[in-house]
Amino acid sequence: MCITQYFAFVEERQKIHPLNTLFSKVNELKAALGPLMGRSLLYCIDACLRRYLEA
Repeated sequence: MCITQYFAFVEERQKIHPLNTLFSKVNELKAALGPLMGRSLLYCIDACLRRYLEA
């Protein structure tokens, strides 16, 4: 592996950590909300919860 490949690998790896953190926070929020029914299922999808956590 040459030095530029190493730095590209490190840069990509640094991007993955925040995503893993965000996904674990979404899972924590879903666990805190508990089971959802009815319209809650429409509005509490992962994408909506991620936007809520990023705001």
